[in-house]
Amino acid sequence: MREFLEDGKTGLIVKQNLGEGIASALDKLINLSMLNSEELRANCREWVQTLNWQTVVEKHLELYQESLTLKDPFSGE
Repeated sequence: MREFLEDGKTGLIVKQNLGEGIASALDKLINLSMLNSEELRANCREWVQTLNWQTVVEKHLELYQESLTLKDPFSGE
């Protein structure tokens, strides 16, 4: 998950199958200030939005369109 989440900014990363890690992360969340809590929520919402199918399809279509406009380096054009 480390390659997807930014620990403390878009979520909290805990060690797998470690109850103490989960408890510690939950404690951090409970004790966040209102400002930090809202910031974390906003960051999470923004990050999750990049993973919805609509966004994924749009990004793929953009890449496809860009690839169509690239000149073939082997054609001599």
